[in-house]
Amino acid sequence: MYRTTSARTSRRPAMNDSAGRSTIACSSETAAVDFIAAGALSGVLGLGGDLAGLPNESLARLREHVSFSKQWRKAISRSVAHLLTPPALKTDREGWVAVQLDDQESGTAFLFVYRLNDDSAAKRFVLRELDADATYELNWHVPPTEKSQSAKGAALMSEGIELTLPARYQAAVIVLKREHS
Repeated sequence: MYRTTSARTSRRPAMNDSAGRSTIACSSETAAVDFIAAGALSGVLGLGGDLAGLPNESLARLREHVSFSKQWRKAISRSVAHLLTPPALKTDREGWVAVQLDDQESGTAFLFVYRLNDDSAAKRFVLRELDADATYELNWHVPPTEKSQSAKGAALMSEGIELTLPARYQAAVIVLKREHS
């Protein structure tokens, strides 16, 4: 359904990539922990493999992903999905993939973006089915940051949001909470 790498870990040791991000070897490939977890957060998060063999940094990030999953699983499970990029075969690892999950009950939307093997470090995504008159607070879970910003639903649906992911096989997970006035 989504284009992501397999999250099955092997007995190979975890390591850091050239940018210092914690990585895991995944069935003959190596990917950042955040990229692998972001691929699972839009559904039911499950962990397996040699977790005890992961470095402390990777385990700490996995704990944050489990906490995110527990906090948002009800909203995610009742969400409607909007594909923001055209569907492609699972084996197609080119371009970008973006999915918006929209939970009308809580007024929360989730944006899951994956940069695959693409030369462009930035891409704009136009969101759908938000409340045009509402203001949304945008909080980044991946990459982890303390910053948040606000945007009007109308702007997110007309101008979109531009995301920059500097390296291939990186992900962004953004929570958009409708603010109550």
